Parts: sequence; structure tokens; C-alpha cells
Amino acid sequence: MKKLILTAITGGILIPNIIGCSSKNSAFEDTNIADSQLEQTVIETEESKSISQANLQTYDETSAGIPVKAQYPQTMEVSGMGSGEGVGVFFKFKPQDKVLEEAEVHFFLPAGGKTAAEIEPFVTGPNGLMANNGWTLVKEAQPPQDLMYPWVKEIITFSTAQEMEGHILLGEIEGQALQVTLLYPREMADNYWSAAKTVLDSVEFDPNLLPIKSSEDELALETSSERSAYEELPLPEDNTLVGVEPEKIALDIFGISEPVEGNFQEKVSLADSSDDLTIVTLTQTGLPDDSIEGMRYRLEFKPDEDQWRLNWVGRQLRCYSGRGSQVWGIENCR
Repeated sequence: MKKLILTAITGGILIPNIIGCSSKNSAFEDTNIADSQLEQTVIETEESKSISQANLQTYDETSAGIPVKAQYPQTMEVSGMGSGEGVGVFFKFKPQDKVLEEAEVHFFLPAGGKTAAEIEPFVTGPNGLMANNGWTLVKEAQPPQDLMYPWVKEIITFSTAQEMEGHILLGEIEGQALQVTLLYPREMADNYWSAAKTVLDSVEFDPNLLPIKSSEDELALETSSERSAYEELPLPEDNTLVGVEPEKIALDIFGISEPVEGNFQEKVSLADSSDDLTIVTLTQTGLPDDSIEGMRYRLEFKPDEDQWRLNWVGRQLRCYSGRGSQVWGIENCR
């Protein structure tokens, strides 16, 4: 049986609407179906998100001194390394019929670099990253706004002759300059960004490992630590400070040339040597003294044209039994 319902008036004529007679009307049924579909969509979305999260890998080599932690999909592989120039971490795509084999997310934390402005010339300068790779600056480009992370100070967009493109993010974190290179094939941008954003959105930087020390900083820190075990002595005021052989300079200044009775011994040795620093140790034991059994000198030399110049001297003492410590140190003997 059908029920006739007058639903509208058009031009004075009643327009009938015919619906089925049922215990539930169709609008109510449609609402239930829509709610059911929405609920199913939410469930599927949550399941998909859960599966996606489960497939992520975590890169964390902070125990090895690399201050970068991030998640990345199984389609990528990662490697990290440190050198005198800084720390680099590469997120690259696994071979997939060569479609993304050159794409990467590359984090670089230069040693000694503190600000984005400080490292910018190494990217855009005459002998910088872009010039050396043949990349072209795209001046009019508007970089994606979702790349403006809190640590980003500048975004440089570039293109290449091999139909590649990308962005260089220059930033600062915990007093450390940071350079992130995003490189991908133009035609594979969508595939690239789905993985690259996973890395960028999850990346963390360990403040305990920042900033990255330069080789000179590390050398200065190590030298300062070793110096602390010696009592600093004033440098002689004469021209014996410079010469070709640091060991000879040490003997000329602090060596004992006169004959000494007893068990006196004198030894000079090269403790360390590099292009920037040479360290000589001069040790004298069995001294003819009532309280001081031995003296040990640490002499540091810096390059001076083709020679070496004495830059710092420290001394340790060792006492006879009953007159003080028999271990090398800076305490006076009694």
C-alpha cells in the first residue's frame, strides 16, 4: 500500500511525493548507513595509521656521539658518520627500479659552526655546495611552509640539470649550525615527500652532544686538560725558543749538561706531534737534592715558518721517600 503525501506547491499545483509505508523511514536508514560508513572509515584510518607507525624504523646512534635521532620508513636506509669537519647523517631510499636511488635527506652539523648565517657561504658561495654540484638557485620559488620547523632560519630552493630539485634548510639548534639537504627527482616528488616528512617531523637533536667541537677545539680542550697536571713555568727570555728540533730546544733550556753523581738519568722524548702542535717530555730522575728526586717537563711547540717555537712549559715533581709524594705531581717536596 502506498501513502500519498503532498510535499510542495509549485505554481498553485500540489506536487505529490510517493514513499513506501514502513516501520522505519528511508532518511533514518540513510543516516544510520552514513554513520556506519564514517565509523568504518575512522576504524580503517586508525588501523592504517597503526600499521604505518609499526613499519617505521628508529635511527639512534647517540651512544656513538651522533646527536641525531629520527624515525624513517622501511623504504629508506640510514648511515651516520663523524669527522673533523662535523657530523653527517644520510637517509637514502633503498633501490626501487632506480626511481629514487639519488633521493636523500641529508643532515650535516659542521664542527665549529654556530649560526645559519655563518655556514650560508659554504652553501651558496663560489666554492660552496651548490656550485660544486652544479645546482641552480631558484630565486622566485616559494618553499613549502610545512618545512618551517622551529630550528629553520632559511630555506634555499634549487634545481639540477638531471631533472632533480630540492631544498636546503639552514638552521640552528642548541648553539649548533645545521644544514639539511632535501634532494629528489621532480617527477617523484609525492613519493619522496611522504617519506622525507616522516624523518623531518620526528627528528630530535641530543643537546648533550651539541655543539659539535672542531678539531682545534678538541685539541685545545685535550691540551688544557693535560696541562692542568703540570705547574706552568715562565718562558725563558732569550732566542733559544725557536729551532728545527724541539727535543734539542728542550735540552738546551732545561737539560743538565754538567756531570751528576749517583743514579741521575735524563731522557727527552717526543710525546705527540702534528702539523699544529709538537709536545716534548723531558724527564730527570735521581737528582742530587735532599727532597726532590725527579723533575718532568712538558714543552709545547707551535709552528714558526719552517721551525718550531716553544709556546708553553709545565713542570712536575717527584719526592724522595719521607719528603712528599713519590707520584708525579705539582706539590712541593719537603
